[in-house]
Amino acid sequence: MKKRWANPKDEQSKKEGNILRNIRTSADMTMRELAVHLGISHTAISQVEHGKLALPRYRQEQWVTACGYAVDGYDKLLGRRLTIINYKDELISMLKNLDQESMELAYKVIKRFSENLDFKNNGIEMPKSENTSDEPICIKAL
Repeated sequence: MKKRWANPKDEQSKKEGNILRNIRTSADMTMRELAVHLGISHTAISQVEHGKLALPRYRQEQWVTACGYAVDGYDKLLGRRLTIINYKDELISMLKNLDQESMELAYKVIKRFSENLDFKNNGIEMPKSENTSDEPICIKAL
């Protein structure tokens, strides 16, 4: 038996469809390519993008991550408030979407943070920063 999704008639579905289409096109993916990733038809992709078909939440998340975007960014575009219930799970989820270079940078940042935390917890003075100027330290964006 084929599963049917809701047939929306509200503005929220149209807004979701527009945002999902912009995410797909900015990732240079065709409807057919995305359909293969999601395991649904390209016509379903079109219907979602035109607000005629509502996807379940998990399918929206699959769509966003298949295009290389973060789900929290998608939620912000929709105007949803981001509520993190479990920081460890959220960090793991974010790390899964990183490429190798970004993963290495994230590792270095987390390692440095944990080393500094060890200093604080053991009552040892934190090491001085290698940055001797008053300039803020910039970290390359992920």
